[in-house]
Amino acid sequence: MRIYSFILLTALFFAPGLLLAQKEEKAKNPRILILLDGSSSMLHEWTKDNIRFEAAAKIIDRLMDSVYSVNKNVEFALRVYGHQFPTSANNCFDSKLEVMFSRDNYTQMQLRLAALHPLGISPIAYSIQKAAEQDMENLRDNKYSLILITDGGESCEGDICKVVAELLRKKIDFKPYILSLVDYAPLRKQYECMGEYLLVTKPDEIEPVVGKIVESYRSSFIQPVAVAKAIETSRKAPSVLKVTTPEFKVKVPEPEPEPKKEVVVAKPEPVALPPVQAPAPPPPAPARPSKIVVGEVTPKAKQDVIILGTTKKRILPVMYFSKGSFTTVNVPALVISIPEPEPEPVPERPKEPVYKPMAPAPTTKTPVATVPRPAPKTTEFSITREAAAETTVEIYFWDGKGKYYQSAPEVVLRDMKTNEPVHKFDRDVDVYGNPRPQKGIKPGAYNMTFTGKDGFVIPNVEIFPNEKNKIRVTVPMGSLTFTYGKNPSRPVSEFNARVSLALVRNNINVQKCTELIPYETGNYHIELNTNPPTHRNVDLDFGLMVSVDVEEPGQVKVYNPKGFKSEFHYQHGERYERFQPINVKGNASEFEFLIQPGRYKIFYIADPLVPNPQPKMKPFIIKSNTITELTLD
Repeated sequence: MRIYSFILLTALFFAPGLLLAQKEEKAKNPRILILLDGSSSMLHEWTKDNIRFEAAAKIIDRLMDSVYSVNKNVEFALRVYGHQFPTSANNCFDSKLEVMFSRDNYTQMQLRLAALHPLGISPIAYSIQKAAEQDMENLRDNKYSLILITDGGESCEGDICKVVAELLRKKIDFKPYILSLVDYAPLRKQYECMGEYLLVTKPDEIEPVVGKIVESYRSSFIQPVAVAKAIETSRKAPSVLKVTTPEFKVKVPEPEPEPKKEVVVAKPEPVALPPVQAPAPPPPAPARPSKIVVGEVTPKAKQDVIILGTTKKRILPVMYFSKGSFTTVNVPALVISIPEPEPEPVPERPKEPVYKPMAPAPTTKTPVATVPRPAPKTTEFSITREAAAETTVEIYFWDGKGKYYQSAPEVVLRDMKTNEPVHKFDRDVDVYGNPRPQKGIKPGAYNMTFTGKDGFVIPNVEIFPNEKNKIRVTVPMGSLTFTYGKNPSRPVSEFNARVSLALVRNNINVQKCTELIPYETGNYHIELNTNPPTHRNVDLDFGLMVSVDVEEPGQVKVYNPKGFKSEFHYQHGERYERFQPINVKGNASEFEFLIQPGRYKIFYIADPLVPNPQPKMKPFIIKSNTITELTLD
């Protein structure tokens, strides 16, 4: 009996500590850090309508909504790498926490994503290290998971597996996920030490992948909060308090307090007084409308003013001020008059946009070269042969100096007399870049042409029987230039271009638009530093010069005497998207910059001191060689 009593006392002594530890463990708040690839390759096409960076934003949007549906208290943060320095800088420390951990920060996340722009290289190991050291600090109150969204691998020789083993695993409560926007087998092996690797290579795969992540989170990562609530409610069930609570609750909604007031104020005893409840409602009535006028009517006036570039339409977040701050902030009406002599000219400037012609741009005497269509010509080639059991043909493309190309055109062998096609095959290469031997070709002499490779004929190519016929063709590179299509005599001297070979990392060249630069054959992504940025995709062919057509810019001049913060949006298809102007001249009260033709909107907060300030909007049109003047009033 004594032993039993001792065990019981011991259990009662330790039980509160165990319950307290369990409670603390369940009270830990789930946090999800999104690590996003902001390198230049994220500008490449993901689908016909989206680049990879836009696809990543859609995945984040869907992920946050789905997680919030399970637990709205989950905190998200965003760290981005490769977005602050261009590829030419080769900055292996380019990593920044762009959105801090907080609850319900969906709008902040989408606004920040809309403002970012892929630019540089991919220091992934360094970013994971910074995430573990700087972003996942409070392990006592929070538990962490990480989701990496990328289209490639490490570009700074960092050791991802080492960083994960030494740092990340000590900070992570739930396994990391790696979402790859491209299907490239070597990447899976590179990330297998880090976490679960999932492919999101097309829009149809977003829902299943997000669903899989949320389901795995639900059981052991983001649901304990809901479980704790269930335990708490069940704990309340047997309590005696539940008997007294209903009586208290019944008292509150009943309108009997008002009759009691009436009895105190008015002496009449008759029961006729309770109906006099009619006068009682009127006093609260005026109080409610006055609050509604300040808090709700203003924001709903123009709900569709700004549409963010996400899967949902949301309004820009607005700032709220306390009554105390409102009364003090209201005093500096002097701030408006700070712009010194501006008040006099303001009345003279019209409120609607004004369009004026720009000064004529300089032109060159000789027009910029356009895309030539050369007549068929021959090119140098050589043939080496080796004895073999059957007749095969291998075709090599090279520059004559040792560099070989992997171009894969259709090869056509033509009759030398009639020029009619006799045999066709697709030239392709193996994983090492060597051409695959073509079989079944009848020995003889042919003229050889390449479909899509305009202007090239290899005459009198002899195919010997029972030999490996290795044909080495010397091909000149293509070249790239830029021109104003409607004014070819004007050089494109205002802009530069970033030219990158599609699907090849760290192959970016910055070219002045007045230069003519040769490139090897292939598909290229081109980004011009216009406002907003201009993107093009070009196929460069053997020996051809491709001219990229650019629209002549206009100019926007903004008069902003009160220094309002402004934001520019341009029409992109059926929606307007935000962009950050570059190469802006002037100051906050008066500035200007070159801008491409199209339809635009400028948003600005005219009175930021009012609670729930609503942005004003002015639409305007930009035409080539035209100055558009705007006044923010």
